[in-house]
Amino acid sequence: MKSSTFSLAVLLAWGAGSAVCAQEVEMNVHVIRDKMVNNKVAVTFLKPKGWTVTGGIQWYPNLSHQACVEVKVANPDGLE
Repeated sequence: MKSSTFSLAVLLAWGAGSAVCAQEVEMNVHVIRDKMVNNKVAVTFLKPKGWTVTGGIQWYPNLSHQACVEVKVANPDGLE
């Protein structure tokens, strides 16, 4: 899997003033495969390195949208 790094500007508010600090975040490509379609790639996206992804493709054959991407991306060490 590929990874990339970019600068993420985080705005921290302190009362009337504010400060900006830059933080490097390493991103990894995450692939979601659809088991109902011979395990083909359905979605790819970038997620921060070390974060967890749960869920996947959910099929609803009785509805008009039929298939949905239902995932949760979370930081195991924080509240994000």
